[in-house]
Amino acid sequence: MGRKGKELSPDLKRIAVDLFRNGEKISDIARILQKPRSTISGIIRRFQDAGTIENRPRSGSPRAMLDRDYRQLEKIVKKDQRTPLAEISSKFNEQRDVQVSKRTVRRLLRDNGFSRGVYRKKVVIKFDNRKKRLSWCREKRWWTTQYQWSKVIFSDESQVCIVQARICVEKSRGRLETRLSAK
Repeated sequence: MGRKGKELSPDLKRIAVDLFRNGEKISDIARILQKPRSTISGIIRRFQDAGTIENRPRSGSPRAMLDRDYRQLEKIVKKDQRTPLAEISSKFNEQRDVQVSKRTVRRLLRDNGFSRGVYRKKVVIKFDNRKKRLSWCREKRWWTTQYQWSKVIFSDESQVCIVQARICVEKSRGRLETRLSAK
């Protein structure tokens, strides 16, 4: 079934085994230590079968990357957010003895707050247009909703150009960063 919560400390396990050796019932030990009866019975069963309270080694391979490795990866990503994942992976693997896959790099970045998405192009307003917009706003500053603004209709007529490249967004802890990758 698997572990559901935190592992018991070796001290608590020793206390449970000592109490059992002294003749206490499993339910009484569970009540004294304020732990589930199934947990205490598992500890005692393991002690009776294997003669130890230590857990067996867990299956699976060790982690491929440490926190230090992640910090190096983060430096590479923050240096140029527009770098494609394949290039980030190759730069990162140049510095390491044990190579990691693109998939591992992507998963690590995603787990630490970086995510990808398609960048929505922002319309750039030229300096002259900015001046004209500001003056228009200042002219209309004192308009009221009841009289002047009720007669105005706004529409969005911005143009969108479709290019054969995907512009991606890297989002890191609330900050958007763009990146371009060829399709």
